[in-house]
Amino acid sequence: QGAVTSADHKAKVLRELTAIAGPGYRLDEHLSVLPGTTPSASASGPASPSHAAIQSALDDVLRRESVAFESNSATITPRGRSVLDKLVTIVRRAPELSFEIGGHTDPIGDPQYNLQLSHKRAEAVRQYFVNRDLHNRFSAVGYGSARPLSTDRTRASLQRNRRIELRVKEER
Repeated sequence: QGAVTSADHKAKVLRELTAIAGPGYRLDEHLSVLPGTTPSASASGPASPSHAAIQSALDDVLRRESVAFESNSATITPRGRSVLDKLVTIVRRAPELSFEIGGHTDPIGDPQYNLQLSHKRAEAVRQYFVNRDLHNRFSAVGYGSARPLSTDRTRASLQRNRRIELRVKEER
């Protein structure tokens, strides 16, 4: 859901979202064209999506799927690369934005090791994006187990805490 500046931009967004979601999902769109905008893209092209729209799209992907790594490693699995490819499509729409890539682990094991592993994983994601010719500014940060989504010790909770997050950095 959201608002776009033109009908052409709306069509483009819908095409991109359909491609990201894939054939297993039905797209229920609620996009409107802002009043007072032209029926087609302006001469300079459609406006870049807002920070909030990009962050929302990234969060939607990462809420459904996680970037997977081999156990105790910063090697991205094929499933993890598939998720990253979806994120690449979103990030590519906003080349002017900067992003923080945050790596997180569960609390099992040595805290210093977890901190290093989380940073290596965030750096692996940063390198993946660079290798896909994304020209955004990326910073890779390892948080270890300092920012858990859940403090439960169940298998599912521990899995949720092992994650990569992408945050649009506010310009200063």
